[in-house]
Amino acid sequence: MGLKLSAAGTRAVEVSVRDRSGQLRAGVEPGIAVLRASRWSPNDPAADGASEFEVLVTFARLLRQHPLAGIVGVGSRNGIFQPAAEQALARVVAMGVPVVRLSPDQVVPADANNLFIEAGRLSEAEATALLSRCVLSLGALPPAADPIQPTEAEQSALREKIAQYQLRFDAEAIRSQVALR
Repeated sequence: MGLKLSAAGTRAVEVSVRDRSGQLRAGVEPGIAVLRASRWSPNDPAADGASEFEVLVTFARLLRQHPLAGIVGVGSRNGIFQPAAEQALARVVAMGVPVVRLSPDQVVPADANNLFIEAGRLSEAEATALLSRCVLSLGALPPAADPIQPTEAEQSALREKIAQYQLRFDAEAIRSQVALR
């Protein structure tokens, strides 16, 4: 399943990624955007608003061009984004687009209270490639009717699908760690 952006939000659409022989269709590639956290400037509403705007514009551009899409968010050295950007990323997830969060300096621990996929020790390139493969095989997340206030059932469905993504990211992080040894 993929997503289609409309004035009312996002809705799930069927996307055929394989041909009759089971091969990946030519030209079917997910759109993956990489967003980097802006420098932290507490109490700067302009910077906070700009970071939120960047997330939402990136989301809209992705879905206008690709029914299968994802975002890799490279946070601050602790994996954190400005508050408005963090909220916008959570809204994007509730609209059906998986968001992988990583830190350039350290492992961001998994947080059961957020809706992000944690990249562990994967590099930006590894996380981007893995997210692309996951979106092709797992599809989009289930979009909530109201992404600002998803229902408990919608949050549960999101968390269930995100857990499938997280399992693949955890396995790849372990494989990557073993390969380094």
